[in-house]
Amino acid sequence: MRGITNAQEAYHAEPNEKLDRAVAGLPSIPKELVARFLTGPMTGEAINAAGIAFKQALIEASLNAELTHHLGYAPGAERPEATTTSATA
Repeated sequence: MRGITNAQEAYHAEPNEKLDRAVAGLPSIPKELVARFLTGPMTGEAINAAGIAFKQALIEASLNAELTHHLGYAPGAERPEATTTSATA
């Protein structure tokens, strides 16, 4: 099978091919991190709950990083004197 050469071909790729490419681009997750979520034998419901908790933590970290980038300082930190926001400008 030849490689995907442009976005249009990628869009029309088979669903499994799209998933394979998406999964291949994900970073590997360290075993230590997995161990923090693994509490022993897990039911499907427990696996789903762990996935939701991980997604929530990832989303919160991403939003905090975006806010820090936008404001120019970390949430909870005092605003530097030279920093202005649209609310104060």
